[in-house]
Amino acid sequence: MKRNDKRLKIRVKYCGGCNPGYDRLALVKGIAERLSGKVALVGSDSNGIALVLAVEGCPIACADLSPFEGLEVRVITCPEDAELFICQIEARAS
Repeated sequence: MKRNDKRLKIRVKYCGGCNPGYDRLALVKGIAERLSGKVALVGSDSNGIALVLAVEGCPIACADLSPFEGLEVRVITCPEDAELFICQIEARAS
């Protein structure tokens, strides 16, 4: 990533996947494609993370998000949540 890159850095956190109701990996790939140029999905070792996207496989949303205290955390539990997230990020990037 270039130093002058203005894309929003997003760290993706997946749940354990014990009871997923949809393909979480495909969903995140779709998010990345649709928000290409606006966001960068980055690893946990990246600096300057703007928000954490918790991709939960079901409404229980049991992933431990305590390591991200102090960061904006957005939770997706279904494809409809992902659509809302995409719309909100597109509006934020405008």
